[in-house]
Amino acid sequence: MNDLYKTEVIEYLKADWQGLADVQLATLNWVIENKRIPIPEHVQPEPEKRGFGSRFFRPYD
Repeated sequence: MNDLYKTEVIEYLKADWQGLADVQLATLNWVIENKRIPIPEHVQPEPEKRGFGSRFFRPYD
């Protein structure tokens, strides 16, 4: 992901930046556009796809 970021943001836009605030804004826009921010929701996996720990941990029913 680091190489993708460097290619898409740093190399492509660095001539347009005046300072650190411009770099931060470009990074924020790149993260939002590429949906790198996870959505804060939890989905329980299907019973057959649960891992090893599911035998010992039972979530509240």
